Parts: sequence; structure tokens; C-alpha cells
Amino acid sequence: MARDGDEATVVRLDPDRCEALADRIGAARPRLEAMERPADVAALLGLFPSVALAPGHHLDYRVIDEGSAAWIEPFCAADGAPGDAPPPRGAVPLHDRASVSGGAGPASARRREVRELLHAIRFDRADPFSAFEYALFLTELGSFRAEWHAREWLDSSPVFTAGRLEERLGSGLMPGAPPGRMPPLEATVTIGRRATTVRFPVLTPVATARLYVHETVIDARDGFVRSRQGPTLMELGPGLVY
Repeated sequence: MARDGDEATVVRLDPDRCEALADRIGAARPRLEAMERPADVAALLGLFPSVALAPGHHLDYRVIDEGSAAWIEPFCAADGAPGDAPPPRGAVPLHDRASVSGGAGPASARRREVRELLHAIRFDRADPFSAFEYALFLTELGSFRAEWHAREWLDSSPVFTAGRLEERLGSGLMPGAPPGRMPPLEATVTIGRRATTVRFPVLTPVATARLYVHETVIDARDGFVRSRQGPTLMELGPGLVY
């Protein structure tokens, strides 16, 4: 654990523990996709032990299909509420957080998402691994059942160890070959007074295939998140084009 100035604590996560969670998620995806709504997203949430819903609530979603992309818009409903009457569409898509400029996005959309989803999701803000699980859960939830260009996350792989990176690069699914020198593969959580920032490496085959740092900022006020693709650690060449 290290201090970043006087206001933030930087914690380096156990790579084996991170990798075990990522493996559990990847193995569960086919099973979850075969399930019905809303049991599928309830089972997804169950993969993250330190993330939970407030008592008396359940997770549900509506499907958004715009032709060139499809995704879900999740919400938390009170137990006993009609399951076929989701709130009207309006939140900023979770899978597209990079477009939320300044961390706020449209103010009405942010307030709406906090009110309809995030207010009922609990995690331990003082526990770095719980913050990691929360960030990863919302990333998975935002890409769940995504199609076309909204599914880049599902085609990508978080990597936390050199062995797993070599395995992915040697699988034939990615261009290039394992480099002679591995880039740093640190997963960190920076806990500050105003926000917690989760960073970890992700290998993507989309567009220019590369290894980059995925960054999620969690606002301490309301749990709202914004994500972006951070620095590139390694470029591998031309990749998939949707």
C-alpha cells in the first residue's frame, strides 16, 4: 500500500485473486446468456461476492436495440414491482462511459441512473478489492448481451499475470507473438476523498489489437462510474473491425 500525495492511497491488488475472478466471469458467460431475464443478471451479480443489492431490491433490465448496436439498460426494482414495466429509457449506456465528458455526462441522465440503479448497489468503499469488484461488475453489466460495436468488452480479456498474457497471445486469436519483455501488468486501486480509481490491463483484439490500461473512476458521492481506455502498454497490429 502506498500514498499518492496526501489525499489518496494506492493499493496494488493480488494478481492471482484478480485473475481467478476474471476466469470465473469468463466461464460463466455462456450459462448466463442461456438464462432468462432477470435471473441472468441476478446470477451475474452473484459472481461478485463483495457487491450486493440493498434489501428488498432485485436487478432487472430493458433491451435497447439501435440496429448498429444493442445493449441492456439495467435498473434496480423493488421486490414485488411489476417486472414488465421498466422505467423509461434515458441513462447513459454503461458500456459507453468513455463518452461521459468531465465525469458527469448529461446531469439528468446521471441523476436518473443513480436513482434507478446505483442507489441500490452496495460495496465496501474502504476495501480496495471490493471497489475492483464493483468497477468490474458494472463493466460486465454494461456489456451483458451486447451486440455489434457495443460488445468490445466481451471480445477483450483482462490480464493480470505474465503467464496469462503469454497464453492469450499464443492462442492464435490475437495478432503478433509474445514479446521478449513483458509490459507491467499491475492492477491498482487508488482511494481518494472524492473518488476511487480502478486500473488494470486489458487485451483487446478490436481495431488496433493492443494491451491497454482500463481505468474506472468511482465517484465517492453517489457511486457513479466513468470508464476509459487509458495508456497503451503494447501494440500488436491490425485487429477486428465491427
